[in-house]
Amino acid sequence: MTDGPHVNMSGMGRRGFTLLESMIASTILAGIVLVITSVISAGQQQALEAQLRITATIAAERLMHGMGTVEYEQLQSWNGYIQDVGQMADQEGALLPPMFSNLGRRVQVSQETESIDQLGLTIMGRNLRIEVFDQDGRVMADLARFIPEPSEAGNTP
Repeated sequence: MTDGPHVNMSGMGRRGFTLLESMIASTILAGIVLVITSVISAGQQQALEAQLRITATIAAERLMHGMGTVEYEQLQSWNGYIQDVGQMADQEGALLPPMFSNLGRRVQVSQETESIDQLGLTIMGRNLRIEVFDQDGRVMADLARFIPEPSEAGNTP
């Protein structure tokens, strides 16, 4: 005699996921999404840093080019020149485009002597150094150029 219909559960196939399996899969998926997001964010940060450094180099080159038109005797007057972040302007005083607004620059001019031992020459001149910095004071570009003192030979009649 049987007490009623007896169902054999061991023979039935499983249907779907259990709650525990779903939670584990969700956790793994969330971890993967977090890793991918971190990688993308780091890549974007590196790209922004590179763009800022390129812009800083352009700003340094522009000022150095402008200083190339200054008479040698006037170069020393540029020592200590500074343009604060967001205040960079060209030689005529017009502010540079917005891409330069996160940068500032400063100039150092010093009297230097360069020696070329192989030729036995000593050359007097001025060393120009332009540093471009960001709002945190980090130097983003550093450009230096030696300008030799003009020869006196060309000034004699």
